[in-house]
Amino acid sequence: MYIDLNMVRAGVVEHPAQWLASGYREIQKPPKRYAVIDRQMLIESCGFTGVNGAHQRWIEEALAGELTRAAHWSECY
Repeated sequence: MYIDLNMVRAGVVEHPAQWLASGYREIQKPPKRYAVIDRQMLIESCGFTGVNGAHQRWIEEALAGELTRAAHWSECY
């Protein structure tokens, strides 16, 4: 989810769905090239009831809050 919000934080788009190369779009509407993966089995194995709804909710909650860069992802200590 953090990566999905990078272009929003940068001010390039208002929502990750607007960035054509975003992972958000890949999760919400997976391309047919992933048809070899049994998505339902993967979702159930991870303990989710539905990944699209949960992912979308996480993004919307993050967009409603303060979008700040998390230093621990990009700085060396």
